[in-house]
Amino acid sequence: MSSPQQALDTIASLDGAARRHEIVLEGAKLVVREWGHGPCVALLHGGFGSWLHWVRNIESLNLGHRVLAVDLPGLGDSGLLPEPVTPERLGAAVATALARLARSARFWRASTH
Repeated sequence: MSSPQQALDTIASLDGAARRHEIVLEGAKLVVREWGHGPCVALLHGGFGSWLHWVRNIESLNLGHRVLAVDLPGLGDSGLLPEPVTPERLGAAVATALARLARSARFWRASTH
């Protein structure tokens, strides 16, 4: 078992190493953290929470993959979408954000190395 301080150090290290993307959708900021290179793996936490749900998985996944950890709208560092908030709108917002990120030149340049 790790100590609480070791856990905080791991979180700080991962957050500091991440490439942080902020995609604005309907006036709300959606935050996606990115690590590694290679085939893409998108991590979406369920229910409540944030990218921190994946802390124990990120280091091993980013050895051979580009890892994208999304803070869902209204959770973690992401802002809440305007009302009405429905599961369909939340899903569409995440899909739009990931598609925008995938189309960005920086994203594709990094994936070819």
